[in-house]
Amino acid sequence: MRLLERLKETLSQQNSTNSTTAHVPPSDAYSLLANERRRHIIEYLVTHEDDVVPLRDIADYLAEEMDDDRHACYVSVLQQHAPHMERAGVVTHDNQAQTLQVHDSLHRLCAAHKTFIDSLD
Repeated sequence: MRLLERLKETLSQQNSTNSTTAHVPPSDAYSLLANERRRHIIEYLVTHEDDVVPLRDIADYLAEEMDDDRHACYVSVLQQHAPHMERAGVVTHDNQAQTLQVHDSLHRLCAAHKTFIDSLD
C-alpha cells in the first residue's frame, strides 16, 4: 500500500506544479498502468519523437516487443487501449486518421510510473 501512496503522491505533485494541463486521477493512472500491453504502449508513446503517432506504428512496436501477432496487436490498440487512454485524457484518438495524439499528462503518468518502479529497487 505504501508504494501506491507514493505513486499517488507523485501524481499529485506533478499535477500541482503544472496546473495548465489535464490532471490524471490516481484511479485512472492505476487502471492505465494495470495492463502490460498498455504499459508498453505508454512507454513507446512518450519516447516517440512526434506527438501524433499512427496506430500501425504502435502495433508494429508491440508485435516486435511482445513477440505477438501484428494484427492482434493492432486490434487491441484500436478497440481496447486507445479508447481507454482517451477516456483517461492522456491521448486523443483520431479514428479517421488512425492516430493517437499524445498529451502532456501521458508524460507525467509515465514519469510517475518510473518513480514507482524505481522505488521497488
